[in-house]
Amino acid sequence: MKQLRQYIRQILKESRLLTESAKTAADMPEGTVIKITPILDDVYEINYALKDPNITAKNINHEYWSNEFYGKILIRHSGDADGYCGNSMRVVGSETADGWGPLLYDIAMEYATIHGDGLTSDRASVSTEALEVWEYYMYNRSDVTAYQLDDMQNTLTPDKFDNCRQDAAEEEADEDEDGLAWVDSSLSKRYTKEPTTINAMLASGQLVYMPKEHRY
Repeated sequence: MKQLRQYIRQILKESRLLTESAKTAADMPEGTVIKITPILDDVYEINYALKDPNITAKNINHEYWSNEFYGKILIRHSGDADGYCGNSMRVVGSETADGWGPLLYDIAMEYATIHGDGLTSDRASVSTEALEVWEYYMYNRSDVTAYQLDDMQNTLTPDKFDNCRQDAAEEEADEDEDGLAWVDSSLSKRYTKEPTTINAMLASGQLVYMPKEHRY
């Protein structure tokens, strides 16, 4: 984790690492879409799926679908034990193939900006791959705005509305050799983004809003 953190801070800030590897809507296989589906307990699933439920994955190359093109992100509104986090939504789970995560994160962030005040990382723990995405948002994305969140002890402000569980940011700070403070971590913030990707993909038919608990 220490070596990874150093690599990210020294190299990722000035590189286009994620830009070069990240897939876009234009790279999605024909006949596929991104679905946004509300599921139980105020959780929203954002995932790659088949546009036509009557077409099986085998019709669009099953091996490619299962091994190279897949992904989902689960997000929900913040509150209770994790804090209100400035009325943001938070990631509660993610799994994607290499290169296919950033597009889903963009959609998740835009959706969370429309329906709240942005998106935060999982408040408990974050994978190394997800950490790279959040670092890239903070350092390299001019179309994304970061807002600092407080911890649950009101260290930064007396207002409880910006309080947010900072376990992941504190863990990153504890493991950093350069004296990183939790407030410097990309995981300590909420992020907003205008719905440019959502609007473009709705117009192209590549994004679908699903009714609650509808799956195929």
